[in-house]
Amino acid sequence: MSGYGAGVDWWAFAIILCQMAARRSPFHEGSTLLNIIESVTLKQPSIPEDISPDLKSLMQELFEKNPDKRLGTSGDIRKHPFYKSVDWAALENRKIPPPFKPQSQVLSPSVLWLEVYS
Repeated sequence: MSGYGAGVDWWAFAIILCQMAARRSPFHEGSTLLNIIESVTLKQPSIPEDISPDLKSLMQELFEKNPDKRLGTSGDIRKHPFYKSVDWAALENRKIPPPFKPQSQVLSPSVLWLEVYS
């Protein structure tokens, strides 16, 4: 048995994208582990119809069964049309403000000490 490469991560990313877009798994899961394994290995993932063509194309390329041909392994995922509105240089240089910034709670050293040693 051989190890696995980055293609597995791109496959997992496709599953996450599908679950976020459709709020369901792309596989026809059953009640047993065998049903789930058969669905993942033998069947094609079910990609939602009611999503943008670019997102559908991205998922199809990420769900390529051959990991050597899968997007992310065989090409730069950033060049896919789904990401055409992303300014990658600005993102990498932290020039794009985050869409959500959680409020940070600054604790004084004495409060931290109390929490650790209480």
